[in-house]
Amino acid sequence: MTHIQFNHSGKEYNFALPINTNAVQRTEVITIDKLFVVCVEMTKNIINVYEVSEEFFEANTLVHTQPIKKAVVRATAFIDWYLNGMDTFYDLMQDSKMYLRRNGKISLTAFDLFKNCGYIPKDICVNIMQDANADEEYDSEEILFMDDYQDDATYLML
Repeated sequence: MTHIQFNHSGKEYNFALPINTNAVQRTEVITIDKLFVVCVEMTKNIINVYEVSEEFFEANTLVHTQPIKKAVVRATAFIDWYLNGMDTFYDLMQDSKMYLRRNGKISLTAFDLFKNCGYIPKDICVNIMQDANADEEYDSEEILFMDDYQDDATYLML
């Protein structure tokens, strides 16, 4: 669920919407007094909320914009960074050895490594929100993961 909270015309609105991570999504949200259209664009890491006008020829009005996540990290950049350190590489090989002994096979994706990573450095991320108090790293749940190993990039989030 993604939470969208904003003020419009002196009133507070708060929505919680499930997000389909592999598509542009357009959802109508009806409140007591207004009709909104929420557009989610994963490739741009953005959520736009429009107030729907009741006038026939009038365009919908953009009333709120927010990022889906603080930043986006590409799988290729993440793997380059993640496997760069010898300690991490050694730990990964030890874990792989243990799983192979136990199951005789191993299945591992870049997203699996991302999910279990303790932090993601800011310098390998793109589309970063401007935040004066930003740390030099992010938790993985704050980031949108773009699997660019696919022909068509797939967007994933925790």
